[in-house]
Amino acid sequence: MILDSLRNWAFYCGADSRLKRALEYLAAADLNTLEPGRYEIEGAEIFMKATEGGDHNDTTFEVNFANARNHGFIRGAYHFYIPGTDALKQADFFIRTVKLDTGDLPPVLDVEVTGRKEKQELQQGLKRWLDRVESHYGVKPILYTSYKFKTRYLDDSIFNAYPYWIAHYYVDSVKYQGKWNFWQHTDVGNVPGIKEDVDLNVFNGTLEDLKKLTIK
Repeated sequence: MILDSLRNWAFYCGADSRLKRALEYLAAADLNTLEPGRYEIEGAEIFMKATEGGDHNDTTFEVNFANARNHGFIRGAYHFYIPGTDALKQADFFIRTVKLDTGDLPPVLDVEVTGRKEKQELQQGLKRWLDRVESHYGVKPILYTSYKFKTRYLDDSIFNAYPYWIAHYYVDSVKYQGKWNFWQHTDVGNVPGIKEDVDLNVFNGTLEDLKKLTIK
């Protein structure tokens, strides 16, 4: 595992035109300062926000998601979970919005807030979302949350069955003792073609391991 190597690199971005600029740059640029020769895009993952809650979506998602594949990225889509909105309504909204194909990464559930829900009620809602989405796509979703949130609110063993994308900033290594697949290690990263700070991630494995995680 090579931190920040673009061949094992995950670019996590939200809903704006920065993605289009980055895709165009990474697909066309000669990145000699990052690795010898012309950069091969194969092996780079990119995650995009698709939906939030039960009715908010990224209006640029469809175009950006298609462009990601056209430029050779291994792509993924995520849903930002709102605890106060019915879990199945959120799951169905994501399903209607996101069409995943062979070679795409599993859907991602982004969990960052409790919405003042009791721990058990929060967990029940999340499990309903995960079950509905898994049933539709035929693959276990990836669970994204911080190290502290996972250990405090998602400590039930049922959540260990899902690929884990851990957000754990400003540390030299992941302190989480369980299995994890992606590590978001900073929210102030720099990416060619983007002026603003971005979140950077690393995949815990080889390119072959990453491909095994994709939808068949």
